[in-house]
Amino acid sequence: MESQARKLTTRELKALNTKKKLFQATLELMKNKGYDNFTIREVCKIAGTSTGSFYNYFDSKEQLLSFYYEMAGEDFEQHAKMYTGFQNPIEKITSFYVWYAGYTTEFGLDFCRLFFSSTNSSLNTDRIYNRVMEITLEYVQEAVEQQLIHLGERSCEETTKDLCVIFKGAIMDWCVHEGNYDLPQYVQHLLSIFIKGL
Repeated sequence: MESQARKLTTRELKALNTKKKLFQATLELMKNKGYDNFTIREVCKIAGTSTGSFYNYFDSKEQLLSFYYEMAGEDFEQHAKMYTGFQNPIEKITSFYVWYAGYTTEFGLDFCRLFFSSTNSSLNTDRIYNRVMEITLEYVQEAVEQQLIHLGERSCEETTKDLCVIFKGAIMDWCVHEGNYDLPQYVQHLLSIFIKGL
């Protein structure tokens, strides 16, 4: 988490706040109008920023949705300061994904259906490496170093991808079932089975 250790500059904080406002405005419009029925201009109006400012940070609405990964990583790091210091790496992996499931479902079923879709290229872990994967890899490496898990022929990176695929599969199943079950609990169940097999 070296990249998160330094303090953000005033300019970086301002950029981050603007991105968050744009993301929140997009979520609001998605809930009220549906993703295909609003424009970037409307997003900017609600966020209180210009379209020029939008294009400084994002190329499209699709790219804006991918900011979710950056937000999830940052928000988890705040959460982790309170909890994960008392856990071993296996517990950290489980607690991270259980937290992540609750965090993600708070954005609503429509967001999850749209974002966790086969058409979203930012879900391709072979092409795009995000903060969620960095956090997972850190915990997997810790678990291997402490000999809590034994990966055999698989690498830490491959196991990180496995965990991300399990999570994305659980989210998609939750969406298919109209969000009618406790996703964090189900994620905990799936991960306990997977980790026992390592």
